[in-house]
Amino acid sequence: MIRDPSMPGHGGWTLIEVLVALAIFAIGVLGLAKLQMVSLHQDRSAYLRTQADRLGYDMLDRMRVNRDQAASGSYDMSMASQPPSGTTVTDCDTSTCTPAQITAWDLSQWLALVRTDLPGGEAAVTTTPHNSWSRVTVTISWQKGTGANSTRRPTVSVRTSL
Repeated sequence: MIRDPSMPGHGGWTLIEVLVALAIFAIGVLGLAKLQMVSLHQDRSAYLRTQADRLGYDMLDRMRVNRDQAASGSYDMSMASQPPSGTTVTDCDTSTCTPAQITAWDLSQWLALVRTDLPGGEAAVTTTPHNSWSRVTVTISWQKGTGANSTRRPTVSVRTSL
């Protein structure tokens, strides 16, 4: 193709415009990918918080059923507590149990759920007696993140009166 010397040259400008548009498009796609990653992280965080809340109310319901044992502090435990295990726990789903056996069964089953449903899940139960009632606080924490971020432990507490 012969170029007319009287026409101004367009040598390479279209290619530069295409490259600039491609760079802008790539930045937009990276932004969308980052937005998706943040959204997934927030979904996971909300899911774990919901699980902790559900588990807290599950323990409060168990304590309401076995109110006398709960009011006496039999369900109390610290974050580092291990669940009752072995021959000390009677399977109350298949056997008739005393209130003390129900307490051990509830704690064993519930702590297993906490550790299964939440990464690095730990729980504490505190009963504070008052005149004719008791205040119960169930606190659940779990590990957030991995590696250097694993030191962060979100916590959920639920309270009620028995």
